Amino acid sequence: MGWLPGAAAVIAAIKGLTAKHVQAGQRLILLVLLAHCMLDFDLEFVSMYFVLLLCLDWETEKVGLWKKPGAICLPAASSVLSALSVWIGISAALTYAGQNSLAVVVYPWNTLSNLELLTGTSNLEEMDALADQILEQNESAALAWDAKALYAYSQGDFGSYISYKKEALAFNRYTIDEYVEYFEKLSVGVDLYTQAGDTYSAGVCFEEIEGIQTMLEELEAETSALAFRLADTPVFEMPDEYYAYLK
Repeated sequence: MGWLPGAAAVIAAIKGLTAKHVQAGQRLILLVLLAHCMLDFDLEFVSMYFVLLLCLDWETEKVGLWKKPGAICLPAASSVLSALSVWIGISAALTYAGQNSLAVVVYPWNTLSNLELLTGTSNLEEMDALADQILEQNESAALAWDAKALYAYSQGDFGSYISYKKEALAFNRYTIDEYVEYFEKLSVGVDLYTQAGDTYSAGVCFEEIEGIQTMLEELEAETSALAFRLADTPVFEMPDEYYAYLK
């Protein structure tokens, strides 16, 4: 449900609960429906909305006059919305057809096509530029943060790599392979800085490696017990190589 329909539903529910002419039985049904909303966002499709309408206050309606808009306003607004829908729709159709390059030409803010283009490129500079474009539209795109981290790693910039990778992990917390990759690349950083005699930077990378287990323990602690009953049970243990490295 969108924000505007959601706000309208909340206002209607509050008025239904507080209206004087609504019977106690109707209030009870309304409360049950609101509790159901917390568990099932589709409200069991439109039938639940019909039940909800029966619980609203229909006794104290107010009569108002609707003023007809100007002869130009309504057609103009309809034309603009139609053109916008066609514009975005063509881009979405191209995405569905796998024509991602054309899709972003038609609509540059098509995040799905941009992400597909990101995964399909092997040029790290192009990858970094495309990741920047995606993040301008959607800061929660973990794949784009991963691309930024990979580019920083290729440049030997482990400070930026750590920063970008942490952003990627924040939006992709339950993929254990991401943590394994983080460990593997940081261990390379430890070796490189140690060989260069930069003990401080090597220590920073090693501290980040140690912190991976803490991140996973905190994630496991805040994960619902229901998650462990799913077929795809989340994994919070690093491979043996990680623990051997810490020793």
